[in-house]
Amino acid sequence: DDENETTIFDIMDDIEDAYNFIVDNRDDLSLNTDFTLYSGDSAGGHLACLVAQRSQNPYIRGVFNLYGITEWDYYMRNGGDEKLGGDLEQSIEVLLPTASKSSEDVKNRYLKEASCSNYLPEEGIPVMNTTPPVL
Repeated sequence: DDENETTIFDIMDDIEDAYNFIVDNRDDLSLNTDFTLYSGDSAGGHLACLVAQRSQNPYIRGVFNLYGITEWDYYMRNGGDEKLGGDLEQSIEVLLPTASKSSEDVKNRYLKEASCSNYLPEEGIPVMNTTPPVL
């Protein structure tokens, strides 16, 4: 049932809701929200980058992305996750279930919307990406 499927966009909305809760309750929580840094590793790094760039909130001053994918479209079209067999259609079905049942144009739109660079203005939030060393 599509109605009960959680998408990456639902997760992004949840993260923004959590951030807004913290901002709305900053006095009770004794927090200064004038300087916020998003961070995460792996999928969390991707989400941190994506949500921060999408919001363009001036109080989010940067992103520390540990091993997270920044370009979903490139990643999926060039082998994707080995756990998913490196197959674009299979990866989309698992990671973006709503898009998997859609036309090629809709699949492309979902992949683009799930890529951080889609939200980068000329002077955007700085992002520090790290990747493991290649041995």
